[in-house]
Parts: sequence; structure tokens; C-alpha cells
Amino acid sequence: MARARPLSKAKQVEYKVKAAYIYNFLRFIDFPHASLKKDAEQIQICLIGTDPFGRMIDPIERHKAKGKALKVVRAEDLQHLQRCSVVFVGRSGQWPLQQALTTLRHSGILTVSDQPRFAAQGGVIGFIIKRDKVRLQVNLDSARREGLKISAKLLEIADIVRDSRSGGAP
Repeated sequence: MARARPLSKAKQVEYKVKAAYIYNFLRFIDFPHASLKKDAEQIQICLIGTDPFGRMIDPIERHKAKGKALKVVRAEDLQHLQRCSVVFVGRSGQWPLQQALTTLRHSGILTVSDQPRFAAQGGVIGFIIKRDKVRLQVNLDSARREGLKISAKLLEIADIVRDSRSGGAP
């Protein structure tokens, strides 16, 4: 996993907000994924591509969600991602975006990124900056395909987008 170069103060705040959102997604989304079953000890939040968070996301590990410990994993290969509940796809890395999304398709994993048009390309939640604030775009077709149930409270603060590749078909 590649590390991003040092962030400006404004970008540090932006990525702290994004890390908080990722943690809260675990509260407002019901997952079908195996890592949330009773016998799993932890929920893995995986990062692939360039890591824009650095240490700003690591404090998540001090918390629990759904009664389980949280673990941040900087994944080196796509095969490891099958053990993750949430995957943040960094802006660059050794895997093109579509390869990562294809690998994760029908896995029950929440895919998140701040890449442009991420949700419209088949990701579940995309971070965007609107009026200098972090906002969300949610692709409900992708969420349904993954078996994710997103709370109405989370959807109230998000823009809903369709999958531009398939016209929204699962």
C-alpha cells in the first residue's frame, strides 16, 4: 500500500471527517458479510491503493461496532479483501478501479472511495466535496447487489446516484 505525501491542514481535517464517516457506516448499514457473524472476533476495514489517511484512520481501532473490535488493514493484494467488511479504494495503486470493483462484486463488502464518480462507476459510497464539505453519494443498485441495507438516516444526508455503466441494473 502506497502512502500519500503529507497533507495540508485542510486535507487532514477532510480525511478525519472521512474516517469518522467510515466508522459510522458500520452503525447505519446492515451487512451480510461473514466478518459480522457471531464467531468473527473483529470487523476489518481495508485500504487499497494509495493510503490518504495515514495515521488519521488508526484511532478507529480503539472503538467497537456491532459488538466487535475494529481492525484497519492496509491490504497488499485483492485476495485479502474477501475478509473485509469495508474497503476504501485509494486514488491510485497497482489495481485499476474497475478491477477492484469487479473483484469485490457480489461479495457483501461495502466499497468506499473519494475517486471521482466512484458511486456512478459501481462503488457503493463515494465521498465528494461540495461547498467545502465532505458529502456522500450512494449507489443503491450497488448496495442492493451487495446485500447491504442502508439506514434511511444515512440516505437522508446522501445524494443517490445510478450505476452509469449498466443504467442501474444489478
